Amino acid sequence: MGNHVFMCYDREDGEFVLKLADSLKRRGVPVWLDQWDIPSGADWDLTIDNALYDCSQFLIVLSTKSVESLEVRSELRTALDEKKPIVPILYQSCRIPRQLRLIQRADFTSCSPNNMAALDQVLRALGIREDANAAKKPRKKEISVKKEKMNSPISQKSNQENAIDWNDKGLVFYDQKKYDEAIKCYDKAIELDPRRVYGWANKGLVFYDQKKYDEAIKCYDKAIELDPKYAYPWNGKGNVFCGQKKYEGAIKCYDKAIELDPKDAYAWNGKGLVFYDQKKYEEAIKCYDKAIELDPKYANPWNGKGNIFYDQKKYEGAIKCYDKAIELNPGFEIAISNKQLALGQL
Repeated sequence: MGNHVFMCYDREDGEFVLKLADSLKRRGVPVWLDQWDIPSGADWDLTIDNALYDCSQFLIVLSTKSVESLEVRSELRTALDEKKPIVPILYQSCRIPRQLRLIQRADFTSCSPNNMAALDQVLRALGIREDANAAKKPRKKEISVKKEKMNSPISQKSNQENAIDWNDKGLVFYDQKKYDEAIKCYDKAIELDPRRVYGWANKGLVFYDQKKYDEAIKCYDKAIELDPKYAYPWNGKGNVFCGQKKYEGAIKCYDKAIELDPKDAYAWNGKGLVFYDQKKYEEAIKCYDKAIELDPKYANPWNGKGNIFYDQKKYEGAIKCYDKAIELNPGFEIAISNKQLALGQL
């Protein structure tokens, strides 16, 4: 049996599922997702069957579409027959399948797929976070426990739990632009659980924002070494090369991210930025449009399209794009500033 968590869902819920899978993977969950893990040219049904039979746990996303999907119900029946531990995720209010009504569900109906409280529910259900009181129980044989501490499953779970906590703290500091504090948290997560990819990938992002490109590349390369099928660090390397104006290397990295995750809107947006910097506007527009198609709520490609129209002196078209970016992200300062520049040209 493998150690991966199989994600069962309906394709209509793909946007939510991709973001949820990314949030879980950044917290150390070995997610198996068809959009990431089925190689080009592989037998789709056979690969899914193998992943399902071989998984250690089964995560099912419940929505109005998924509960009516024959494919989802078939996968659920297989998981039940194989006695797989099942973790239901409630994405939309819907009629819960009778087999799952007595199983505790993680509720995302009123929050985003990266909501920490809801993610914590999932992590606990997967057994990654232990009951906090479990570590406080007295132990009768203190000496023998100390000797076995490094190899005991309880100790390993505790380290993993603490690593996830430190990673989550790092994410908070990163959002606050407190980069030194974020790095300290990611380093602690890596120290506790050095084989997990998320600490290295998140640390790379901090260094990228600080324009410490050599350090960022080292972190992304370490993340890729730990999980070659993870698209996120390839995307990060692409951003670094783009920042260094190493455009050929950037395109290769973004293409690798897209190969691993064809729904990666961020990689398509990155490719658009590379082509924009090279004034290859047609290619850039195609990439931005693909990013928008994959993630209609992603503001950055709209800003990118606006920049192209601005450079072409198509100011009304630029303003429409900036307005869309601002609608999706009201705090998007760059788009707001760009819109003012375009208005000044009319």
